[in-house]
Amino acid sequence: MESYPFQLSGGMAQRVVITMAMINNPDLLLADEPSTALDVTVQNQALDLMDDLTKVTNTAVLLITHNMGVVRRFAEKVYVIYRGVIVEEGTRSQVFKNPGHPYTEALLQSIPKLNGTSIPIHNDNAPNYAEIPKFTHPK
Repeated sequence: MESYPFQLSGGMAQRVVITMAMINNPDLLLADEPSTALDVTVQNQALDLMDDLTKVTNTAVLLITHNMGVVRRFAEKVYVIYRGVIVEEGTRSQVFKNPGHPYTEALLQSIPKLNGTSIPIHNDNAPNYAEIPKFTHPK
């Protein structure tokens, strides 16, 4: 390949990074939002590449994502983290069929549906990140 990184599309750059991460046959691949900012077609290509390479090399994957469609497709075990705390864990089928935490339910409801229904809005006492916490040091 004779291109500079800035000359690559987002999808091509992501595939290059995945390939570079897998080149030494790691035991574990940490994939933090591997499909963010990619359109759906390119997202699938990048995720397919990651899936193929990790299966061929028998590499475990720690996938960090908010995209429950990606979780449904790839995860075997699911941990849901809310405000820095694991609030739910289980197999993919357990979490998707019987979510036990309201945040998990909200994540699952965020998966687009093709029937024209809108996504529900949740107002759950989320912290106001614009507010300065009381424990910060005054400058």
